[in-house]
Amino acid sequence: MKTLATSLLASALLFSCAQSSRDESLRSEIEHANQEFMNAVAAKDVEALAGLYTDDGRLMFAHAPVIEGKEDIKAFFKQSIDAGISGVKLTTEEVTGTNDFAIESGQYEMMVGDNTVDKGQYLVHWK
Repeated sequence: MKTLATSLLASALLFSCAQSSRDESLRSEIEHANQEFMNAVAAKDVEALAGLYTDDGRLMFAHAPVIEGKEDIKAFFKQSIDAGISGVKLTTEEVTGTNDFAIESGQYEMMVGDNTVDKGQYLVHWK
């Protein structure tokens, strides 16, 4: 019985380490993509911004219609940048996932010039 308990504990620890390693790898990839996003906003590069989304990507904001597809996403970012958005800061708080997808939650700040004009939380489903 003691051997079974030890084996189960060892298996649980190995699974936990594998999960943690995968989550850290996902987090690193996501933080890299977020840096590309922040750089693209600062550079006012709507092509690069739209390129970070899948063809069926969606943006969903409270009290607004869903923005779906790269062309509509690109138009949204162009409109936002034309309206004065000059920067976005993304701070990843949690990442979990599998080999097929990941879920990221975090905090954002949106800037016009040096002024923060919006703060909030975000959730991203990564494919």
